[in-house]
Amino acid sequence: MQKGANGEPQLKGQIGSEQVTLTIDTGQEGSLALQSSAWEQFVPADSVTITGQSLVGDNSVLTSRQTWIESLELAGETFTKVATSERRVPESWGHGSIGMGILKNYPFILNARAGAFWIAPSTNGGDGDTCD
Repeated sequence: MQKGANGEPQLKGQIGSEQVTLTIDTGQEGSLALQSSAWEQFVPADSVTITGQSLVGDNSVLTSRQTWIESLELAGETFTKVATSERRVPESWGHGSIGMGILKNYPFILNARAGAFWIAPSTNGGDGDTCD
């Protein structure tokens, strides 16, 4: 695990074959949120998308897209068919954020002060991984 410019807990991983930096956001109900520029980089142009609107923290309306990413690798785990949304997130958050939509399915420990993140192995095997 690393820390962003403002101390945000972040993980490096891969979407498909490309490197990605994501902030861990335990207050986010969704699985994966990407900034608009990251959406253009990681989501294939021919992906099936849904466009909608949502109310964001500053009470403004954000029009965004949603789709599914084929493969996301983080903390020694590979996630497939990941629900992904286009969101406005702080620039210091890297490409976007990973939320409870994924994390709720795995026992995990996040110690932001110590700079450590641990996720338990999935039920399909593996040993889990520590990201520090």
